[in-house]
Amino acid sequence: MNVPLICDYGSGFSKVGFAGTEAPLAVFPTILGKLRHEKLLVGMQEEDWFIGNEVPKNREKLNLLYPISRGAITNWDDIEKIWHYSFYQMLHVAPEQHPLLMAEPPLNSMSRKERLSQILFETFSVPALYLANQGVLSLYASGHTAGMTIESGEGMTYFVPIIDGCPLHQSTFHMDIAGQDLTLYFLRLLSESGHSLVSTERNDLGIHIKAFECISSCNPALWKILFGHIILSGGTGTCSGLRARLQKEASALVSPKINVKVSTCPYSVYGAWAGGSILCSLSTFKDMWVTREEYREMGSSVVGRRTL
Repeated sequence: MNVPLICDYGSGFSKVGFAGTEAPLAVFPTILGKLRHEKLLVGMQEEDWFIGNEVPKNREKLNLLYPISRGAITNWDDIEKIWHYSFYQMLHVAPEQHPLLMAEPPLNSMSRKERLSQILFETFSVPALYLANQGVLSLYASGHTAGMTIESGEGMTYFVPIIDGCPLHQSTFHMDIAGQDLTLYFLRLLSESGHSLVSTERNDLGIHIKAFECISSCNPALWKILFGHIILSGGTGTCSGLRARLQKEASALVSPKINVKVSTCPYSVYGAWAGGSILCSLSTFKDMWVTREEYREMGSSVVGRRTL
């Protein structure tokens, strides 16, 4: 079996590469662009799509499309183009020759898992597939198998408590406040001359409050280990000053008997991708793959039975 591919497609950026390496081979914006045409002239062919790194330099003449919004795939035809671009243009591989580990949002629905696996097995003919929780992968990249990951990227922030490498789904929380919201907020502040930094109407959903609620919803016997291993990951999660502020504010909410320790994932914005690379390299992982043969025999539901 050839070296597995590791792919993490986010609302803002996609990270793709090969298992066993420390960093993705390619990082590109998860975006498509189509040339703006009022009407095509007779005999003129419509231009192909602009994808990923091709978009920024042609941005002013394109209609932009974002196939992933708030962490969820919103257009399957468009995400298929992103996947095709990543395999053939970025990695220069034939997907039917490489097993694929794909990072997925912590609260990904079963219907999305099944649709995703259907496209990858039937359209791209991948020989084997594994869907892995982004929060769990970021924790692995930090050298732990138990703790809580705060995964904050472009579109969503997830709070994922994990014990023995398994996410506690019923206590996994999310906030639809992330990098794009911070960008819009700061742009608004810059445009409002004469105004000081004022709180927005949504600041009641503070990260420290949500983290506290997430862990508090778990079995009290797990609180010490979860509060003691809080990992910040993702592009927004690794913002300067966030770790120290969360450490201070979370500590003020819990009993003095519980030690709160907040760390930043050492792989920063590539945390989930790096965790996937590490996971795929373990000798014990080979039995975790869902193979093309299993998919043919059992259908797309088999993928949901063997995921983190």
